[in-house]
Amino acid sequence: MVFVPDSAPTEPDDFFDWFDDQTEWDEDHSYRDPKVAAPPLQAWFKAVSARFPVLGVKRQTEYDTEYSIGREMIHAVFPRGNEEAVRELVFDQASIHRLGVFEASSEDGAIWWPDARGTFHRR
Repeated sequence: MVFVPDSAPTEPDDFFDWFDDQTEWDEDHSYRDPKVAAPPLQAWFKAVSARFPVLGVKRQTEYDTEYSIGREMIHAVFPRGNEEAVRELVFDQASIHRLGVFEASSEDGAIWWPDARGTFHRR
C-alpha cells in the first residue's frame, strides 16, 4: 500500500488501526477510479499501472494487478513472480511522489516514511 504520509498516524499501533479503517472500503466512491485519489497517488498510479496494468475481469498478462484506490491510499495486490521488479518500482515512484509505503504482506508489516528528499525511513 502507498499512502499520503500526512494522512496517516506515525505510531505503528495507530497506523495499523488506520490501515484497518482504510480497508473497510467505506468511502463514498468507486475504489477503481484513480481520480478520487490525492494528486501524488494519481501520479504514482499512472507510473506503476503502466508497467503493472489494472486487472480486468480475467487476467490477461502475468503483470495484471488489482488496485483499490482511496483518497489517501492505494492498496495494490501484485501478481507473484515479480517481487523484485514490483518492489523497485513501487519504492522508486513512492520516493518521487513523497508517498509512504506499507508492506502489508511482509512478515512484520514494514512501514516506510519518506523524508523531504524522498529517502525512506522505517518507523
